[in-house]
Amino acid sequence: MLVIKGGEKIPKPDIIPTPSFGLNYILGGGLWTGRYHIVWGNPQAGKSTLCFHAAAEAQKLGYTPVIIDAEGSSTDEWMEHCGIDTNNRIVIRSTILEDILNVIMPMFREKDSKYFFIFDSINTIVMEQFYKNDDGMGGIGIYARSQGVLIQKVADELISGVNHCVVFIAQQTIAAKGQYFVTQGKYGNAAYHWATNIVRLNAGDASADVDRDNDERITSRKVTWRIDKSKQRSIQGTKGDYWFSPESAHIDLKREAFHIAVRHGVINKKGAWFEWNGNSYHGADKLVNALSDEDMNLILGQLNELTLNFDSEDIPDE
Repeated sequence: MLVIKGGEKIPKPDIIPTPSFGLNYILGGGLWTGRYHIVWGNPQAGKSTLCFHAAAEAQKLGYTPVIIDAEGSSTDEWMEHCGIDTNNRIVIRSTILEDILNVIMPMFREKDSKYFFIFDSINTIVMEQFYKNDDGMGGIGIYARSQGVLIQKVADELISGVNHCVVFIAQQTIAAKGQYFVTQGKYGNAAYHWATNIVRLNAGDASADVDRDNDERITSRKVTWRIDKSKQRSIQGTKGDYWFSPESAHIDLKREAFHIAVRHGVINKKGAWFEWNGNSYHGADKLVNALSDEDMNLILGQLNELTLNFDSEDIPDE
């Protein structure tokens, strides 16, 4: 419990950057600590990848990543691709709510500890009673209560300080709404109402949204993000996009910055030609490949000084 008296200040959170320039810009730098956030979306959208990159950034700020791998799909190799130092991380593999809480609750209460928790995914975590109910009765009710208990216990620990950050990864489902079927996150009402940010990721399937090698394997895929809810800023409904590699876990900051820079006139576009820093390039790929670290710092610096408009449907042709 945290009691704040008189003129005492509410503790200010740290801000954990994501690997997306657009998301960080819209969120005011990234994900606040002392809160929990939901990342959800369709398969192959790189939900875990986005969160692991954020965990790597959290490590730089002194946080220890704690991955609750309830799907059993995480590997050290993938974490390392995302930048996580695997010598300083904790992995918990279980789907049983009580077992997970027994491990993580003491972590929240460790003096001066700083943890970045990733639940991957919340959909697979359930009370132990679910597995003991052999007659199959009441299973849905247990499943629903499990998420409520998890959210309540985690939320109670988070609101007493800003030393920790929690990200729940949720899967997409299709639900009937009147005459229509809509996509929605597979999480409970409590998770929706109490979450600070809900970020939806959608992996593109159109030919223009994927790059393939000679064997038709996808080497890069466009991911569109959308803010379904935010308590950090008034940004609900904002959307943007970035590209990531499903083979290497690389999220392409250059490509994302290029699109935003062209849209806002930082890079000039004339037909198939692009002008940047006194040089002209025929085709977007040539310019993107030519961008140095110094160029990127200049571009990102100029973008940060502008009021940016994000609209994934308004992207310059390559």
